[in-house]
Amino acid sequence: MGGGQTPISYLAYRAYALDHAIPIEDFAMFRETMYQLDGVYLQMEGEKARLRRASQPETGGQ
Repeated sequence: MGGGQTPISYLAYRAYALDHAIPIEDFAMFRETMYQLDGVYLQMEGEKARLRRASQPETGGQ
């Protein structure tokens, strides 16, 4: 079984904010908003992966 989805890193938020001229005073709100959205996305993807695994026939450990 492989790695899967991971949360967006702080460095990615910072790079996006710098690239798109998000003012430093707005960065905390931007980061928190994106963190919350990313959490919802990761939950949805995790549930989809769980459902895919549950629908696959068992292979007897192979």
